[in-house]
Amino acid sequence: RYRSPSATPVDPRIVIVDIDQRSQEVLGKWPFSRVHFAHLLDALHQGKAKVAAFDITFSKPDQSSAPLLTLWADFEARQKRGEPVDPRLMAELQKTIAVYDADKQFAKSIQNFGTVVLGNFFLHTEADLRGLDPKTLDEYASEIAFYSFPSVRPLNPATGKQDRIALVQKFSPDRLLPQGTEANLSILTSALSEETSSTGFFNVYPDVDGVVRRSNLIIPYGRSKDLADWDIYASLDAQTVRSFLSLPNDQVALEFGPVGAYRIVFGDKAQVRTDDLGRVYINYHGPSYTYPHYSMADVIEHKAPAGAFSGKIVLVGATATGIGDLRTTPFGGLDYPGVEIHANVIDNILHQNFLLRGAKQSLWDLALILFFGVPLGIWMALVSPRWMGFGIVMLAVLVAVDYFAFLQGSWLNFTIPALTITANVLLVSLYRALIEEKEKRRVRTAFGQYLSPEVVRRLLLNPELVEPRKTEITVMFSHIRGFTTISEKLDAQELAVFLNQYLSD
Repeated sequence: RYRSPSATPVDPRIVIVDIDQRSQEVLGKWPFSRVHFAHLLDALHQGKAKVAAFDITFSKPDQSSAPLLTLWADFEARQKRGEPVDPRLMAELQKTIAVYDADKQFAKSIQNFGTVVLGNFFLHTEADLRGLDPKTLDEYASEIAFYSFPSVRPLNPATGKQDRIALVQKFSPDRLLPQGTEANLSILTSALSEETSSTGFFNVYPDVDGVVRRSNLIIPYGRSKDLADWDIYASLDAQTVRSFLSLPNDQVALEFGPVGAYRIVFGDKAQVRTDDLGRVYINYHGPSYTYPHYSMADVIEHKAPAGAFSGKIVLVGATATGIGDLRTTPFGGLDYPGVEIHANVIDNILHQNFLLRGAKQSLWDLALILFFGVPLGIWMALVSPRWMGFGIVMLAVLVAVDYFAFLQGSWLNFTIPALTITANVLLVSLYRALIEEKEKRRVRTAFGQYLSPEVVRRLLLNPELVEPRKTEITVMFSHIRGFTTISEKLDAQELAVFLNQYLSD
């Protein structure tokens, strides 16, 4: 269904900057110095990009100026011990650190660019949390606390508190409740503009078969044991759309009720219906590299085409071998860039064309199962065996119905109705085979002693010949001369052989 040529075109306002193999060859070994990211933002700003969103977390200090910082710390220690330190040397070292402090340069570029969305990553397993102490997790939590979902509104204010706690609890059975988070450095989050910039999580949660079909637009998180104190956080995609549409915080709201999340409202620009966990089915617009991709190295070196970023959303993510976030999608393969999944979700939000999978679609599934179930099975059991091939026609009809629904934006279940049709055909065929074999044995037993093998064979092929019926026929009477005398001299078996030979000649 996804690979059909009728797939909707991508939004040209969304482009991707790749941290690809060429970027590593030009800019050096990963992780890159933050200076390169500062230069990237400066180049995008010159290219008049509207939003820059990072599918990356900058949680650790940049190490490119680490030797200078170590030397500075050593000089400070000497001063505390009363040892003489040349003040001019200290001043020059401070200037040098200011020049080569990559995090400060990156923070300055973030401030200069304006509309930047930084990514954070929620941690769920013991392996994720390894090496992070509670103090660090508390610090990370405080970094993202300011950027929780802009507005969270209960559908029923009277039960809002209980409904919110119930919403948070819903995430636990699905293993979507985070145990921690990895956030960006304080120097970087402090550089974000309060109105136009933010942070958002870029976690991607595949289904049980490893395929990414859905996207979580919200995740609850908190460090308190009281779930009422937990905040709801928006995804990188939702925050990017808010920034792109220039919507103030109070115009972007998550609405929820007793059964969980209901929808996300982006002012008067878009409304996205979600399931109870704030998930949506992604309407992929094509295989990998459907959206325009530009190498980070080329952007920094100003080799991108003129106007490539003007007024657009620019997603920055890794695709290079060894560092790339590659996923499995309905298009197959293991090489779909994670950053391009975010591009599809952003596209779906802007155009409100996520695949629908709710109560209405479930009712359609039930109707198809019932239609292709009992009625079809009874009908196939009553009609002639030659109609068994009609099951293939029904499968074709089911494919057409599912495909048409898909084109209209609805996701209908194909597997269960198709299995229902297949089971009907197989079970009815098995039943017919058993019953017909039993009938053939009965015919052989009843007529085998009196009829020739050829006649018995014809009766087996056409069992209706032995059924009582009313019809007009012509009978030729043949008298065997001396039959009475002959029959008196032969026993029953010899007489049957004689008659069969006579009637066969």
